Amino acid sequence: MAELVVKRYGTALFETALEMRKVDEFYEEVQTLISILQSEQDFMHVLQHPQVVLEEKITLLETVFLSKASKEVVGLLVLIVKKNRQQYLIEILQMFSDMVKVHKGIDSGIVISSVALSDDQMQRIQHLVSRNLNKQVELRTEVDPSLIGGLRIQVGDHMIDGTIRGKMEELKHQLLDIQLA
Repeated sequence: MAELVVKRYGTALFETALEMRKVDEFYEEVQTLISILQSEQDFMHVLQHPQVVLEEKITLLETVFLSKASKEVVGLLVLIVKKNRQQYLIEILQMFSDMVKVHKGIDSGIVISSVALSDDQMQRIQHLVSRNLNKQVELRTEVDPSLIGGLRIQVGDHMIDGTIRGKMEELKHQLLDIQLA
């Protein structure tokens, strides 16, 4: 049921954005809202708390978000809360974001490194990956110190493993193949 709820509301927002020709505007607003909702767990807790009355939840949403998003996007948030679906709020907004990316032909991927990358490094990596795949790519980062060094980049079915750990694993398999022969 959760998947159906997420898809239904995400699709409704996406279709509204298309009809109003505000896909880019709504996308930016939704990215801001996702960031706020993910970082403010107390806010989500209040929205989901059964002892907080509906009117207070709606007032809270409108007070916090009307300055950051259009009345249509905030209206969807209010509708979600009115229908008691607030536990799916972030997933619904992410579903909308995914639909926009598909609509615009943007692929998502991940860059895993042993240390945090600077914004400049990420921009260069994103540019190179987009150019090599000949499509627009949006990358997120993750840090995994066990990689020792280098990068692992995954976009869809494409994987580039330039990590020291990956090279060591490859060398290990080559040595085992030699020993077995």
